[in-house]
Amino acid sequence: MKEGSGRVSLTAAPTSRQRGVEEGRPILVVAEEVDDLPDEGYDRFSTELAAALVRRRQVLVHFTPQIGSHRSLVAKVVARLGRAWRAARQPDVRRLRPAVVLYMSVHPATVPALLRAALLRRVAGAPVAMMIIQPNSFSALGRWLLKVVPPDLLLVGTDPECQEARRLGVNSGVIWSGVDTERFRPPEAGEKEELRRQYGLPVGDQIVMHVGHLRESRNLRALVPLAATPGVTVVVVASRRTWPETEDLRRELEAKGVRVLDGYQPRIEELYRLADCYVFPCTEADHAIALPLSVVEAIGSGLPVVAMRFRALPERLSAMPGVELVDTPDELPGRVLAVLRSPGDTRPLAAALSWDSVAELVCEMLEGLETPRRPAVSTG
Repeated sequence: MKEGSGRVSLTAAPTSRQRGVEEGRPILVVAEEVDDLPDEGYDRFSTELAAALVRRRQVLVHFTPQIGSHRSLVAKVVARLGRAWRAARQPDVRRLRPAVVLYMSVHPATVPALLRAALLRRVAGAPVAMMIIQPNSFSALGRWLLKVVPPDLLLVGTDPECQEARRLGVNSGVIWSGVDTERFRPPEAGEKEELRRQYGLPVGDQIVMHVGHLRESRNLRALVPLAATPGVTVVVVASRRTWPETEDLRRELEAKGVRVLDGYQPRIEELYRLADCYVFPCTEADHAIALPLSVVEAIGSGLPVVAMRFRALPERLSAMPGVELVDTPDELPGRVLAVLRSPGDTRPLAAALSWDSVAELVCEMLEGLETPRRPAVSTG
């Protein structure tokens, strides 16, 4: 999608299930800078949650495109503010007068992001639920702004972030990632072997997989000891996004036996189905969403998971069978090998983590917001 104001579409659930936050009034979903090829966590979270909401409610969906990296910080701030204004002034939005706005911020609760939430509330004439799934913290100015113009609801990715917001007097809740349980499923008989042949991977090895960025903060070197283990193949499925260290890290990993598959993978679900174990070695938040989508998708695919105690993983998955959480990177190889010897099935967890379940939770929280009586801002 080319740089511009974005796209808006009106969607509705079947009449028998159509029950808006208020009768006859839709939810306006605004998500910022969503890529047309969503292989980033935020992009995929936004598109999947919006689609799940559509199955339940009448929804107006407005996604804005990427902003050119050549633009200055000030220009980006101004452009994002203008896009928020235009999102709330779209003809369908003005005609249908949404009952509530779900604003999926691409950034933490920075001052510009909070101002965009306040602008959406004012212009749309509806309460705003601001959703932040990236690591979040509040600056001194941000804390002041939260007291002056707080969103009607702040949805964050972890319990500590939610508690901090509540201490500041903000109505807050916790949101997490979901999984498409039809797309991400365990392999059928013979499918795993066929997929390995298709992707050029050893049919007879045990395959350990990680999906994510090729960058230092992902702690991918923790996978090297596994790659050196006879009968084990480590596969890293790398996103399209690159950093200065990406190519050097790729060469280093490949030199040590790690298989790297890079670029956008439109059938990423097939790669989960050919694996035997999913590993998440990341120790730094580094703009990752709180409950990593790759972990949830591995669970949907029935894969046992070994992961660091990363952000929301202990809160959501620590007591789940088939999910092993460790405290240090040194523990990863041994725990993965133990899981490969005696794997657990995580598929029974998938229903509780489905996008439909997440969307139902979001709808319940949105229904708790009262629509202000003042009209939307008029431009004459």
